Amino acid sequence: MQIEVEYVAQMRSAAGGATRETVTLAQGATVRDLVAHLANRHGDTLAALLLAEDGRPRSSTLVFVGEEQVDWECPPELSDSAKVTFLAPLAGG
Repeated sequence: MQIEVEYVAQMRSAAGGATRETVTLAQGATVRDLVAHLANRHGDTLAALLLAEDGRPRSSTLVFVGEEQVDWECPPELSDSAKVTFLAPLAGG
């Protein structure tokens, strides 16, 4: 199935400057599967933003499937043509 991935802010530069890309995953793949695929595909810089030291997705990274924020306790299964947005946490004040 085809998944449309969008990178925002710091995630964009970590993904090599790409704003968007289309990724092919097996039917039934979850957001966790997508995160692992992208970390492997783009290397250490993006992997460090997406994955904690134990290999699990970082809870601080904001991930949306469509308009819904992903809950890592119950990550959704993806469907063909899903749009997934990755946003690094923002700090400031």
